[in-house]
Amino acid sequence: MPADARPVAPAGSTLPRLAATLPHTLALLDPRHGAEDVTRRVEEPAEHLNSPWIDLLDVGGDILARGDEPTLGSPLADVLALAGCSRANAPVRLLIAGPGLDGEVPLDALRRLLGPLVHAFTERDTEALGGILDRHPSEATAMLAAAARGIRGTCEVRDAGLPGPLTRRPGQP
Repeated sequence: MPADARPVAPAGSTLPRLAATLPHTLALLDPRHGAEDVTRRVEEPAEHLNSPWIDLLDVGGDILARGDEPTLGSPLADVLALAGCSRANAPVRLLIAGPGLDGEVPLDALRRLLGPLVHAFTERDTEALGGILDRHPSEATAMLAAAARGIRGTCEVRDAGLPGPLTRRPGQP
């Protein structure tokens, strides 16, 4: 997505501002045509960039949900992204930032599904965010940054009464 991209009216989006801020290539996945189209949209930039793998990042970990969790929102986007990426001609690394953070799937339900810790976000990591949260506000990302900056407690997620725990590491106060 080029930094000068503009949404088609009447839609609005903060993604062009985000693309202008990031040093990485940002690609949008359009779920309207199913998993096969998502696969194509993932493979094309991966091949163009000569990427040896595809990183699929989910904040909170609801991408690992069974689907019957009572607090789960709409898993459609996650399921399509996972299905599309898993069909691509490159290995997929599924990365979970802030397991349980978005309140959709409790940490206890995710703990047994998680692999080894790859990176623990720290306050220093949030410095690299700069003004990204100003350009592309995201509740889950803001909560992840707050936890990395040392804020502890529980946040209500999306006015839904879902508890989002702000902790140092998964399962630790």
